Amino acid sequence: MEERPPLGVIPKVLWYEQRIFDLSRAIHEYVASGRYEQPYWWACELTNVMRERERHLENMPAKSGNIEARAHLTTAAGMQCGRGVNE
Repeated sequence: MEERPPLGVIPKVLWYEQRIFDLSRAIHEYVASGRYEQPYWWACELTNVMRERERHLENMPAKSGNIEARAHLTTAAGMQCGRGVNE
């Protein structure tokens, strides 16, 4: 039998990445649909999640592989939607 973590339990870094992706996609689809300008509250949440993720990555212990993972995740998020709104 395949061992799996309990439903809803994933590493925090992966949760941040998924949430950033989901919010970015939702904002893009909302704007692309011809509706109003960028939804303010979604942009605020996206900014907050990205900041939390950065703090989490800064506090990760420097074990083998973490340095590469931190560099990859920082680059991926930066390319995905840049720095936060209102910075």
